[in-house]
Amino acid sequence: LAQLGEVGYRQAKRAAGLGMEIIASDPFVPDDDPAWGAVRSVDLETLLASSDVISLHVPLSDQTHNLLDASALKRMKSTAVLINTSRGGSVAESALAEALLEGRLGGAVLDVYASEPLGPEPAAVFAAVPNMLLTPHVAGNTRESVERVARTIVEKVMTALAG
Repeated sequence: LAQLGEVGYRQAKRAAGLGMEIIASDPFVPDDDPAWGAVRSVDLETLLASSDVISLHVPLSDQTHNLLDASALKRMKSTAVLINTSRGGSVAESALAEALLEGRLGGAVLDVYASEPLGPEPAAVFAAVPNMLLTPHVAGNTRESVERVARTIVEKVMTALAG
């Protein structure tokens, strides 16, 4: 499930290189938009029902808050893996934990949470949940992003020193 921005496009290219068929759902991009490239556009229902891995790439908005709620999670394959590195709040965390505990979902990887930083109380929903990997909101720390931040800092320091 992706917005077809630069990040979604790069990830789709990598996945296709591994022999994966890539499908995506984005209600804001028309089916004939060149952004789709080799990615097949499907509706959300088709995506949920047919995907082995769902990588979520959405902003947090009224339309995407709890986008993957208990009902959506039930429509996913029991062997599917959900990855959310986009925004906390787009996945109903307690429903996700319940689906994993009951074996209705194959696994999940979360890098973002409804409550950040993830403290002991909000994290309790994930206690003893199998097949789950939690990371501390670092998925965006790519080599490119770290270099870009470092360049920006150096430029600002140089400007301040020169001025």
